[in-house]
Amino acid sequence: MVKLDDGHLIAYGGTFCIRVPMPVDVGACFNPALAATFFRKERKLVSYTLNKNKLVLQEGKEKLSLPFLPPDEMPVLDVLSKPVKVKFDMTHLKTAADIVDPAHSKLCCQGIQFRYGMLEATDGKVMVAAITDFDDALEFNLPVASAKALLRFKSEVVGIATDPNAVKFLFKDGSSLTSLCLCEELVDTSQFFAGDWTSLKLKAEVAKDLLSIPCDTVIFFGGNVTYVKDLSEGQLTGACGKEFDIKVAKDNLDVMLRVSADIRLSDDKNRLMSVSDTCRVISTTKR
Repeated sequence: MVKLDDGHLIAYGGTFCIRVPMPVDVGACFNPALAATFFRKERKLVSYTLNKNKLVLQEGKEKLSLPFLPPDEMPVLDVLSKPVKVKFDMTHLKTAADIVDPAHSKLCCQGIQFRYGMLEATDGKVMVAAITDFDDALEFNLPVASAKALLRFKSEVVGIATDPNAVKFLFKDGSSLTSLCLCEELVDTSQFFAGDWTSLKLKAEVAKDLLSIPCDTVIFFGGNVTYVKDLSEGQLTGACGKEFDIKVAKDNLDVMLRVSADIRLSDDKNRLMSVSDTCRVISTTKR
């Protein structure tokens, strides 16, 4: 169900609750599927009235009557603490959301961690770490479903409020998204960054080309890049430094290349990292 209440339209699906401004005086809960036929086309001047046990939607000569319940019949999620003003560049949020495995055995790995002014996400094979403009004191683990819902908003985030179990994002247009948090100790990710890193000297045009090649594994060896799919192999010669001999899953490499063509190898040869001014993506290599 959705709810009209206090000048907002509210929907709550169990993980997150969305509020959007709606200048309507009535309060009612109703099944939005029943209103779908009425909103089959764009509506500009819809009136909402309560008539006995029906919510009546009308524009011009067309009206629709729906059964409804009082607003207090539908539970919602909210955070009542005072919000802090923030800027939130969501450029790297999609990258983080795309690698999260919501079925991961560790609850803490089913979301995106916000702490130390960073956002972090990992599935144990790939990790994304990006700078945010948040204060270091803001710390929460956002479920991936909530992150994907955030990405659908067109308005910018201007404030955040938190409590021990939930976080509320406030948007410039008056909308908000309030999400439950994953309440488990946040993952220590410092080991991913440890050691010294050496550039693969991957050429920018090769990095762009690799993104368009469907394959399973990419091999960096002897200055060449080999891409492998099933029993077939292709090669790009003179594409990187000659001193390397490593393999990486193509899916993992794609995540890195979408952030930066500056790919570096750890001194233990177990990790690759792409580096931009605001983001790092680290992947395990294949032995």
